[in-house]
Amino acid sequence: MELELTYSCNYACNYCYNPLNREFRSELNSDTWCNVIDEAIELGVEHLSFTGGEPLLKADKLFKCLEHLRAKDQRIATRLVTNGSLISDELTKRLKQLGLDIVQYSLHFDRINRALSRLGALDVDRTISEYIEKVNTLKGHGLYVVGVVVLSSNYLNFVSKAIDEVLKRSEIDLMWVEQVFLAGHAMKNSGMIPSQERIARIISELKEIKEHYPSRLLIREHAYIQGVVPLTRGTPKEAVVTPVGDVYRFHSTIGRPEHFCGNVTRQGLKGAWLTLIRAYSRGV
Repeated sequence: MELELTYSCNYACNYCYNPLNREFRSELNSDTWCNVIDEAIELGVEHLSFTGGEPLLKADKLFKCLEHLRAKDQRIATRLVTNGSLISDELTKRLKQLGLDIVQYSLHFDRINRALSRLGALDVDRTISEYIEKVNTLKGHGLYVVGVVVLSSNYLNFVSKAIDEVLKRSEIDLMWVEQVFLAGHAMKNSGMIPSQERIARIISELKEIKEHYPSRLLIREHAYIQGVVPLTRGTPKEAVVTPVGDVYRFHSTIGRPEHFCGNVTRQGLKGAWLTLIRAYSRGV
């Protein structure tokens, strides 16, 4: 289950899957998120991901959620999804103390692309070195680190080099290469989606790198996804709670009324979960 703690973000990635037409209602406070976590425990949820936006912009809220969770449950696996810009030694130490298990840290070049337009220079090596330094900070405190790279046309020419350098020079547990997910901001920025020929060429390069790091490089080769993936019959295995408490099946359904399962401030997570179960039972 993904808990989106905030819409706020200090980056503006053109491939972000977060919704464009979100409602700017008041975001849930820490106490409400703790109530959501209590219900998630009762429902038997096995993992919780804290996302955004950029969740570290709301570090106090994140800390309270983790502290509350670990006071009641040591079983649930926890993951932080971050752009990494606010990672520091002190913050990493605190996250580990609060029982965080996994950090999913995106390797971003968008900031450099903006600098390129202003300065006429692209310092790829510096970005890779900064990323590696922060990965090793996370690893130094015993966290499991998953790096994520989205294959955007903005930086496709040097993504293979970046991944090879990170795997070679850091202790990262896994590098995950993902294609653009056609939802949210990505839907209006289709120009940054590479052609299938370019994707195939990069994937071929990455497979050569994978031969040297077979257990540390995961390449998602699926085609771009547009629309909603039909549910298989059964029970819910995931859900997303937005910053304002709305519950949806997963990110590609956010904002679609037909896939709205409820709001945690009105029905509670359990009530929304029952709606989700009905959707799965119908396989729609």
